Amino acid sequence: MLLATTTKQENASMRPTNMIMLASQNAGKIREYQSLFNKYPEYKLVTVGEITSNASALAQAENGKTYYENAFEKGQLAHLAGKLPTISDDSGLEVDALGGRPGVLSDRYASIEPGYSKSESNVRKLLEELRGVPKDKRTARFVCTLVFFMEGVVVSATGTVEGSILETPRGPNGFGYDPIFLVKDTDLSMAEMALEQKNELSHRARALAALMQQIKEKNLKLVRP
Repeated sequence: MLLATTTKQENASMRPTNMIMLASQNAGKIREYQSLFNKYPEYKLVTVGEITSNASALAQAENGKTYYENAFEKGQLAHLAGKLPTISDDSGLEVDALGGRPGVLSDRYASIEPGYSKSESNVRKLLEELRGVPKDKRTARFVCTLVFFMEGVVVSATGTVEGSILETPRGPNGFGYDPIFLVKDTDLSMAEMALEQKNELSHRARALAALMQQIKEKNLKLVRP
């Protein structure tokens, strides 16, 4: 969705660039986007941590009620600080039997339990809430909303991948809820997939493809001050 366009006056003061800054400090997301951007060699992906000195402030920006609100707030902060074309995502797991929870609260769903990481604590809470729920009622989806910022331009796209929640974690790869997410029409959890396989069908891959398609269709040229 194109919300604004650059003016001729703004373009006159801009310089071309091939860099896109990722507004995230999540190591798992960074690794996935670095791999995803191999499909777009015309762009150079950099992270907000490489460009700015206060990237940790992004953690305070996830107060929205929707993925778009969170991605917009994080991306806007990073763009203002880094002065580069910026992409920001917010993503979550929606479980039908839980009325769509954890949703936008996915990353901070549970209190961290002693001896467990944040992700492990989130997974443990979710599995406990689904105890006794039959397989055919454990349907779920991963959702990712991406927002792109450039001077005078905001574009957004959303991608989803359908699946269901396993009763126990499986697989050594990925991060977050990947070990308990069984991808629809496969016999693999997201964590049992190699990164290249995951990036063919993940919610982030689909959101990025849709975003890049909009950038291409609108003939947007990357610029920076």
